[in-house]
Amino acid sequence: MESWFDSKPGSQMDNFTIFNLVEGTVWLGIGTLFLFEKKRKMFAVAFILFGISDLVEISTSGFLGEGLWWLLLWKIISLAGLVFLAFLTYLL
Repeated sequence: MESWFDSKPGSQMDNFTIFNLVEGTVWLGIGTLFLFEKKRKMFAVAFILFGISDLVEISTSGFLGEGLWWLLLWKIISLAGLVFLAFLTYLL
């Protein structure tokens, strides 16, 4: 499977690639918006890291492949960080 950086102009991307490009862009956009919030810079970092992990996922063809435990761990840590920050910010 070609990664999104290897695809030739005019070739069609598969649904996996398109979905992860859109998802990664959304998370990066949300993270960028949080950069403008004075008290929520850590949210920006967590969202941006999660968005980057989606773009990396495209080049590795998923996080469940053999030897890709580090990508799954990256995603888990990013999500855990977001949940933790939300808990600290909104529930305490």
